[in-house]
Amino acid sequence: MGYSFAGLILAPLLLFKGKRVRRRVPRLPKPAGPRSGTSGVGPVFRILFLGDSAAASVGVEQPQATLIASVVNALAEQFEVHWQVMAKTDATTADTVRALKARDIGEVDVAICVLGVNDISSGTTLDKWRASQNEYDSIGRNACSGFCYIAAGQTACERYRFSKPIR
Repeated sequence: MGYSFAGLILAPLLLFKGKRVRRRVPRLPKPAGPRSGTSGVGPVFRILFLGDSAAASVGVEQPQATLIASVVNALAEQFEVHWQVMAKTDATTADTVRALKARDIGEVDVAICVLGVNDISSGTTLDKWRASQNEYDSIGRNACSGFCYIAAGQTACERYRFSKPIR
C-alpha cells in the first residue's frame, strides 16, 4: 500500500525524469551488414538472435565485436551455422512475440534472446511480462524443432548516471 501511494505522489516527478533521460540517451545507428547468413563447415546448426537493440548489435562499431559475430564465429569452427537476427530497437517481450507470430522463422536449434530493459522502461507489469515470456516459450517450442533459448542477462542500469528514482 505504501509503495502504491508513494508512486502516485511521485508520478509527476518520475514521468518528468523518465522523459528527460529518454531525450538525453543518444539513438545509436543500426548496425551495417546482413541480418542472416551461413558460416562454417560441418553439421548444420540453426541459431536465431531475438530481442532488442542489444541483440541487434546497435551501437557496436566493429562487426567482429558483436554478440552475433562472437557466437557464430565460435560455432563455425565445428558447424555449418545458419543464423538470423530478428531484433529491433525498443522491442519488448510482447513485441517479439507478435513478430514471431507474424513471421515463419523455420527450424531453429537455439534462440538467443536479449530482452527485458524495454519491458522495464515501458512499465510492463510483472504479470504481463510473465505472460509474454510464457507465450514466447510456447511459440518457440511449438514452431521450432529442438527449440532451446538462452536468455541473456539484463543491463546493469545502476552503472548509468541516472538520478535515484530512475535507477
